[in-house]
Amino acid sequence: MRLARWVPETLRQTGFTPARYIAAYRRMIDAFTWAFPRARVFLNVRGYEAINDYAALRGLHFRQDGLPLFGPSADVGKRFYHPYAWRGAVCNYELHSGYEEMQQKGWGVRETFEKGLEDPISYLHINLMSYRSLQNASAEVKEAVTAAARRIGFRFTLKKLRCSRTLRLDGKVAGRVLIEHTWQNEGVAPCYASYALRWMLTGEQGRTVAEELDFPARPTTLWLPGQELSLKTVLPVPAQTPPGNYRLKVAMVEPENLAVRLRLGIAGLDAAGNYDLCPVPAERRAAGESVVYREGIEARKDATARTGKVGLRGPGFSRERPGITPGSIFPAPCCPPAGIA
Repeated sequence: MRLARWVPETLRQTGFTPARYIAAYRRMIDAFTWAFPRARVFLNVRGYEAINDYAALRGLHFRQDGLPLFGPSADVGKRFYHPYAWRGAVCNYELHSGYEEMQQKGWGVRETFEKGLEDPISYLHINLMSYRSLQNASAEVKEAVTAAARRIGFRFTLKKLRCSRTLRLDGKVAGRVLIEHTWQNEGVAPCYASYALRWMLTGEQGRTVAEELDFPARPTTLWLPGQELSLKTVLPVPAQTPPGNYRLKVAMVEPENLAVRLRLGIAGLDAAGNYDLCPVPAERRAAGESVVYREGIEARKDATARTGKVGLRGPGFSRERPGITPGSIFPAPCCPPAGIA
């Protein structure tokens, strides 16, 4: 309902009032919500805050078809996209003009994209030209499209990785690979689903010998653009695993359907949808004695004499050196996923 084309006199003759207009929109929003309960429905956002807020409450998402060089009309990006994207409203833009018209107006393609990427958008309808023509577009257009694709929506990148230097196995007690990993959302928008990390240790023939499904302490819906998040994971390895050379791999998955895997902003993607990160050699070690708990005054004296503190001790862990044991630092591969070269 674009009322800007109607003069005030025409609106008065129809009985228009702002209250009736908003109420009519709410009825339409309710109808679409009822008709499409499993589909994402997008409202073409304008300046009516009462309409946009109700749409978000009913689970609708936001779009605007008309992004020019100087930004969206009614400043909807700052007024609505920014506050409502974090509440679950997926936001998108469509360009105002095609490529030839943009050239005539002096609107740069990259500059227009950059204006749109100031807001938390998850889609950008690149209606510059037909898709067939886009395959043979100029280098300027292809570079602008590729640069925008690297930032649109969310894009999780592994920035730092630290893991155990060597996996030690004694044939009796399960081994473990200790992992510290730091992630960053290099996109402009939040993630709208809660995903898990699936860590794997694979042998030379690609067979998985150990895996662990890890739910991040901070859910992926809260991995905000630009912020880094450091996590720790313990990957248990069966005691009877033979010594040899193994590879540490990771995938981000939908926990309820492990076949759904996300593309991450790192290199190393294999045919199964996992990312190969680094080597982890395993060696056989004889089991040594370790004290988990000891009672009595003598135990307290012994512990105090050695450490100055009273506490529990176990293999590979002490209060003086909590967390990850010393290991190798592997810089995370920083290359875009296939298709975003």
